[in-house]
Amino acid sequence: QKRFDFMWEILVQGGLGLVLLIDNRRADPINDLAEYLDNFSNFITETAVVIGVTGTDEKAQPSLDDYYQALEQRGQMYPIFTVDARNRDDVLVMLDVLLTCLEQA
Repeated sequence: QKRFDFMWEILVQGGLGLVLLIDNRRADPINDLAEYLDNFSNFITETAVVIGVTGTDEKAQPSLDDYYQALEQRGQMYPIFTVDARNRDDVLVMLDVLLTCLEQA
């Protein structure tokens, strides 16, 4: 959450990678994604990131394709999934993909 941005550098210290959750129900979730990617860019460059889009069951737009296009326009390509962060299997898939990205780096 943006209100905790003063803690972000502390939270990533010693981190292996970043699991970024974007709430699709917000007014401009693609802008939210860009803001988080910008704020965590140094950490992402050193590690890896996977992106989970939540709330797609309540608000279908933007679609995953919209997110991929936004990433492509930024010259970035990261794994991105629709997830229910309360679902253990969804979270495990994201962690597995993050670990795979770290192994390939």
